[in-house]
Amino acid sequence: PPPPALPPAPHADDDDKSQPCFARDTLVIGTNGDALRMASLKSGDIVKDGPNSFARVIVNQHRAASVKSSLVEISHANGHLSLTPDHVLEVDGTFVAARYTAPGCKLGESEVLRVASASGEVINPITSSGKILTKDGVLASTYPEWIAQYMLASSLFPLPFSISNLASYLFPETTQAYYDKIIEPLVTRHHPKYLKAALPAIFIPVAFLAGDVTLSIGFIGFALVMSPAMFIANNSAICAVNMRK
Repeated sequence: PPPPALPPAPHADDDDKSQPCFARDTLVIGTNGDALRMASLKSGDIVKDGPNSFARVIVNQHRAASVKSSLVEISHANGHLSLTPDHVLEVDGTFVAARYTAPGCKLGESEVLRVASASGEVINPITSSGKILTKDGVLASTYPEWIAQYMLASSLFPLPFSISNLASYLFPETTQAYYDKIIEPLVTRHHPKYLKAALPAIFIPVAFLAGDVTLSIGFIGFALVMSPAMFIANNSAICAVNMRK
């Protein structure tokens, strides 16, 4: 059976269970092999999502907001990692919530030495594969426990194909701004995990499709409200480069 959950860290926010993320100082690997701070990532950036693969950042959650949460602090043979208790990572070859990590478990080839509770500011880059590889070689999902299994099992929609994903590919600057200014405050007040819990499984794909369409309509409205000159300046060059790939 899974080990018992860690107690909550002192001074953590009461609503931190709806903020599944990594500590802001977590490092990942860019296209040239350099270590990048998760907090510096934005929509359109490319990072490693496996030993020999890369994924695009769809959007980086909490990039422009200060969000504090309880954390599971994991020390392992190759380094350390801090993430929220319900954030999913690969432990002993299986994707499970971080709170189930215990000394002796393996994170890839690295053995867990110590697990403690902490708290701190968090960040969460959502990638096009739903996975991300830390600098120390730990493979993690970019999703929390309530939705990770569904997203990681997706082979078409909502990953890797969706209208929102396409918008982030073509217009990354605007996508990140849209999330920071509109979606982040909305999700903080009305978290979708409660809707998923209330829906029968058969209706979940329909709910995802409806959400994708709604987000896309909102994105168009947001882009139109922005100065056309700013919109073109921020995105036309990036779009041209992406279309040539």
